[in-house]
Amino acid sequence: MIQIIIRNESEKYSVAELVQMAVEGGCRWIRLDLPEADEAFMLELGNEIVPLCRDAAVMLTIDNRPDIARKLGLHGVHISDKSLNPVALREELGPEAVIGVTVSDPGTALAMAKADIDYVQLPGDFDADSIAAFMVDLREINKNYPVVAEGDAYAGCIGSLLALGVSGTAIGAPVYMADDPVAATANLLKQLD
Repeated sequence: MIQIIIRNESEKYSVAELVQMAVEGGCRWIRLDLPEADEAFMLELGNEIVPLCRDAAVMLTIDNRPDIARKLGLHGVHISDKSLNPVALREELGPEAVIGVTVSDPGTALAMAKADIDYVQLPGDFDADSIAAFMVDLREINKNYPVVAEGDAYAGCIGSLLALGVSGTAIGAPVYMADDPVAATANLLKQLD
């Protein structure tokens, strides 16, 4: 599984255009990480991209903005902001919402599983050795829990990353900064085969 993270507009494309091109490239999960965007911008953006993602059966989530997820009817929220309570968000958003949390140790990952969180994500600064150590420790606790590794550096080696035991990766800049985001998305997805 690959999450494409759209963090900002590029010099060439708007956020809505980047989402559309990721969908055209075959992406099945898009995550918006737009902390500076105001509500009016997000609601206007949602009017453009939510129908597109629904029609293409693409999961659409947002980072740290449960209010926007609720207003736009997104699939869920990814939490990296430690002030957000995952248990409270589960109660607020309901059992059907997808909730992921960034964690840096296996004990926290296990606690998130007990809190009914759908996946945990490793921080972007984890290198391959850190990911491998995390996965070994996690397997001792609960070997089947979904783990996503964030990192644009993994764009060229997704297969070896998956071999470490993670369920997928979250990648942003190699798509939203690409000259051709459609081709960049398709090339990332080819690595899953």
